[in-house]
Order: sequence, then C-alpha cells, then structure tokens
Amino acid sequence: MKIKLNVRVNFTKDGKVFTVWPGSNRFLPGIEFYTGHGSSTNEAVEDLFARFPQEFTIDDEYAVRTSDLEYSFQRPFEIVRSDNIRIFCLR
Repeated sequence: MKIKLNVRVNFTKDGKVFTVWPGSNRFLPGIEFYTGHGSSTNEAVEDLFARFPQEFTIDDEYAVRTSDLEYSFQRPFEIVRSDNIRIFCLR
C-alpha cells in the first residue's frame, strides 16, 4: 500500500531538522498522527516507520503490515525558520 508523506524542513541555528508525517488515508485511520524526525529525510522516514505499529488493522479480515507500506513525498516541502521545534505526543 502506498502512502504520501508530508515533509517540513526546519532551519535552526544548529542546522536542519526534517519532520515527516503521513497524509490521511481512508484505509489506515489514525496514520496521520505519527511523525518522524531526523537530520535528513531518510533519518526522518526511518524514525517514522520505527514508531508505526507492526500492522494496521483495517477491519476484522484485513490488516496491512508496516513493512509492506511504500511511501512517496508530497511536494513541495514546507520550509520553516525557527529555533523552537514543536513535538506533540498523544497518549
């Protein structure tokens, strides 16, 4: 299954921080609440996939394994200049 990832590049005084998060997906409800961070898009995507559950249950009969997800980037990337990086944790 393919998902689109949004990308925000935050320029800080210490360098760049990349944040990625999936767009909403009707088959994977709640996937848009996961985020990944890193010093490159690759690191941010790795962080994102590490935060995903092993599989997403679609209904009683179907589930999608995280290892089966393919991604592409939603363009253009969002560019922000800020020294405050906001990270929200939902519990």
